[in-house]
Amino acid sequence: MTPQSLLQQISSPSYLKDAWDKLNKSNKDSRGVSSETIKEFQDSLDAHIKEISKQLLSNTYKFNGVRAVLLKKKTPGEYRPLRIADIRDRLVQKALSAKLEDLLSTKYKLNNQCSFAYQKDTGVEKAIVKVIEHFKNGNKIILEADIKKFFDSVNRKKLLAKVFIELPDSSINSLIEESLEQSVEGLDKYSQDLHYYFSESLDGIPQGNPLSPLLANIYLSEFDQRMIRENICLVRYADDFIVLCKSAKEAENALAIAKEELETNLGLELHPLPSPSYLRGSKTRIIDPFYHEFSFLSIRFDGKNVWVSEKKVKDLLEKIDNITDIDKFTNDKDFQGLITVIKRLKNLLEGWLSSFKFVDVDREFNEIDNFINHKLLQVFIKLDFKIKSTATVDVRLKNRKVVQGFSKIQRNNTGVLSCEDFIKTLDRKKIII
Repeated sequence: MTPQSLLQQISSPSYLKDAWDKLNKSNKDSRGVSSETIKEFQDSLDAHIKEISKQLLSNTYKFNGVRAVLLKKKTPGEYRPLRIADIRDRLVQKALSAKLEDLLSTKYKLNNQCSFAYQKDTGVEKAIVKVIEHFKNGNKIILEADIKKFFDSVNRKKLLAKVFIELPDSSINSLIEESLEQSVEGLDKYSQDLHYYFSESLDGIPQGNPLSPLLANIYLSEFDQRMIRENICLVRYADDFIVLCKSAKEAENALAIAKEELETNLGLELHPLPSPSYLRGSKTRIIDPFYHEFSFLSIRFDGKNVWVSEKKVKDLLEKIDNITDIDKFTNDKDFQGLITVIKRLKNLLEGWLSSFKFVDVDREFNEIDNFINHKLLQVFIKLDFKIKSTATVDVRLKNRKVVQGFSKIQRNNTGVLSCEDFIKTLDRKKIII
């Protein structure tokens, strides 16, 4: 029996359905240039998969353009460019990614001791656990480093050569290339001076493309292996990495090795080390967490405690504020009043707490609960519920302002458990220094 080509494998309806199951579908309203949402696509999923399978097998599948989106970065005036593809294109790209991972993961040793992003059984929690493990082993000086515009700067030709040479046939090569070359549409909604965010990144790998996480790990696999050979305690999450060392001198040596591998061999560029080397705000620096403020992957660490960064808490409160602002849902056809608010708030809070249960998130409970109790009360009032005085209490917000909010009992009665009560339902193992 003649073995199936790679194209035949990824084109089968069952393979495409598996890719659909693995695709990130958390934002049901997400859309590309066609305006078809994930929810709309899903409503006719079988028919869509059948049609896509047919087009792939006949070599008539064409990728659409991508919708340009600029996300604000922490640095004022800086943005992160995203290219949002149509959901049908994302499905094909996810199928390609799954096949490439199966074929190349072992070859390029992607599941190694220092890489924690975009792979099975990895993630932020395991990355932080590894950081603390290195710290406890006496590596108490930290080299923070940042690659300048990593995704934009990847040498796509060199990357694809690494990929194609290891594939058993070339039947999906053109699909991979085309998926990375989608035209950018919708730039007219941004001022002309911001268009360079997309024009400067035509040769790299596009952020937001389901293929990009895997390709990033493949491109940096040589860097991982070099650091492992040098016995350097690297912890990398995509293009974000730190190195834990026993001294500042060792950190300087690690930086020199990283620069050689990343800059000389891979054509990337690190932000320079400032003077003094611990200068706050620098994207590359050498610090002692006992004396210098430090966070990695939104987790703060001071040598004694591990907790969630203030920015991550602020982001959560902003999302809570949006969810409980019912005036914003006037054009939302799926909005069912209080039911929608409670469901979205519950999912947001429980997901957030579950993600950070491994650190001392407890210190944030009072601030988060007070804010939710106040915002929930406002929702009930706006929806003309009659509230008993015994159901409310004074709560103090972060800005020290004292306002009215639900009592803990009344809060739990809404179905949105307090942080303390929900965290008790989780199988929790906190990091202890």
